[in-house]
Amino acid sequence: MFKNQKFLKGLVDEDTILLNDNLKLAFYGRSNVGKSSVINTILGTKNLVRSSSKPGKTTEINLFEAENLENKKKYFFLDLPGYGYAKISKKEREKLRELILNFLLSWKIEKRLNFLILDIRRGLTDFDKQILEILKDLQKNKNEDYLIILNKSDKINQKEKNKIKKEFEGLKENFILFSAFKKKGLEDLNNFLKNYE
Repeated sequence: MFKNQKFLKGLVDEDTILLNDNLKLAFYGRSNVGKSSVINTILGTKNLVRSSSKPGKTTEINLFEAENLENKKKYFFLDLPGYGYAKISKKEREKLRELILNFLLSWKIEKRLNFLILDIRRGLTDFDKQILEILKDLQKNKNEDYLIILNKSDKINQKEKNKIKKEFEGLKENFILFSAFKKKGLEDLNNFLKNYE
């Protein structure tokens, strides 16, 4: 779905580049949910987006650009640092949380879509829930939509998938089942994006 994929820069503060007319896709998720793999799968690349060799050490928001093959428009992909890694100091964890929350609540950004990536086999952490509440608020007050990506769906059987789907449907959440490994869920994600072209 995308071509001419490239890394632009790492962001630690507001940047006027985020005020242009490109649709911005922002991805959040704790360490080890497969966030880099999900973004690479969407972009149609293998190693453009890389997970840190030292989890919890990425302290920038990585900005990528790609051209949509269908509508010829350029999109921005924002890969936020993974959070929740236990083997870093409390101070480092707080610094990551602050960057993510500032990005969500304070930075001036035009045309942003938010994606919370979860490991389908794990529950929501407290910080996942905090991000989700912020996303709901942004959707309600700023018309800034979001989607939950339940990654690693290839790791569970159909009965378990049906159970989890019912849980999220009961929560009235907008979600898709995804497998970066098997490249499943791309069509559902593309259909979601078509609403914002």
